[in-house]
Amino acid sequence: MNDQINEKHPLIKENWSTFLFLNAAYDGKKRWFKDYGDNTDCDLKLAKCFLPLETIETLEEFKSNYSKRLKRSRWKPLLKETIKTFCGILSNYSLTKETISWLNQEKRQEYLDNLDLEGNNHFAFFSECDRLALLEGWCAVWVNFSKADQQPENYYEQQLLDYRSYLQIIKRSQIINFDSTRLNNGQKILTRLVYEEEIYREGKKVKRYIEILRSAVNIYEETKDKSAKTKIELIEENAYDLPYIPIVFYPVNNVNPWENDFPFLDIAEDNRTHYQIYSDYRESLHYHSLPIFARIGVLEPGQDPSSLNPLIISPYAVLDLPSGGDCKVVETSGTAINLNKESLKDIENDVISKALNFIDNSNAMTATEASLRSIQFKANFDVYAAQKTSAISEIFNIVADWSGQEQQNQGIMLNDAIFKLTSPDLIRQFKELMSEGFLDIETFWKLLDYWGTLPKGIDVTEIIKKVNGTIRQDQAFRETIEPENIGVSSNGNGA
Repeated sequence: MNDQINEKHPLIKENWSTFLFLNAAYDGKKRWFKDYGDNTDCDLKLAKCFLPLETIETLEEFKSNYSKRLKRSRWKPLLKETIKTFCGILSNYSLTKETISWLNQEKRQEYLDNLDLEGNNHFAFFSECDRLALLEGWCAVWVNFSKADQQPENYYEQQLLDYRSYLQIIKRSQIINFDSTRLNNGQKILTRLVYEEEIYREGKKVKRYIEILRSAVNIYEETKDKSAKTKIELIEENAYDLPYIPIVFYPVNNVNPWENDFPFLDIAEDNRTHYQIYSDYRESLHYHSLPIFARIGVLEPGQDPSSLNPLIISPYAVLDLPSGGDCKVVETSGTAINLNKESLKDIENDVISKALNFIDNSNAMTATEASLRSIQFKANFDVYAAQKTSAISEIFNIVADWSGQEQQNQGIMLNDAIFKLTSPDLIRQFKELMSEGFLDIETFWKLLDYWGTLPKGIDVTEIIKKVNGTIRQDQAFRETIEPENIGVSSNGNGA
């Protein structure tokens, strides 16, 4: 059994490359390339997935060109920014009074302020769940239990032993295998789940596999024998007895969620395309920012060009030209540079549109269609909100069940402020203002705050200060690389 513990389920194998791509697209360039001055760290296989090798860069003498191109290429976190915005929308909720109501007010607040025993309150914890759900389609929340010398049988013993339940997130991309069964009453339940994790021990990375069953939690670890052969050993077994595995798939809350789609895969693909076009843009600027000098009449017919003295361009250099010879400056038109620049804007606008389409699809609608779409949008968002409410209710019901308390209708209420976005006309105007550049970033953040789309505790003033500082730096950079500032004509006729 140990040898097969790391075997992947066929349904999970199908999506494994998508998991890797989405997480790399979210993290950005640092996942495949780190520049430390003279030293670089490059995951070549992943780098080629985002920035393919040019044919000439496969030749030995030009391999260093790819590394230089990676250094010059800039990753703009379009996917990350989109997901963070929607996490803000979904974090605008409040817990109902029934949530873990068997605790007194002080203990209840203490529990909710540290759901995972790592200091994260329920807003921070479920915001991370939302982030993973939007990135990978869903995540798993495991109602785990802190260890003690003696296992308590109920909530009162739990208090005496300082032994309590806590929540642990398992990413969809961590899960490698599962089993389920159907009970006599037709209900389908999870009977086994295996996920992998990496820990560090004495400065070395160790891979572990955690097998969660209804009767035990087994922990396996990869080790190497004297011949450096990898083997997997059972290092820990924690027995318990529950009628079910205390895991909730968030927010889908069903036993077989592996066929669920990835909501922002299109935006991840757009982010990669943006990176590739921006790379072309920077390469064009790099090679065309200086004019090319052409000497006429210097090379005799049949003469080897390498026999000529090197051309030195300097205020202190003198060019010796033969009789009738000449020296001219050859400049590019800049047409390709401007096309790349426009393509970047188009992709950024497309990402904004797709992000908004996640909650609204009101493009090119009549007034009647827009009105109907408003109702449909409300219904769609209600479904997503209902999924989140159901998942959180089930999580706290498991906590109640283990604590010996009766399961209650525990859950959340989403703030009505998020539905201020339901007007199709407002959405359409917002898209147009963003795409045309008429909506400045300060107003944008203030609107998000008004709509209730920002997480609780966020200071809008501080965000605006930081964003404005970034914009000023970005504008200064853009001004230095505008075609008119590097001697390249923007009308295609040369400087």
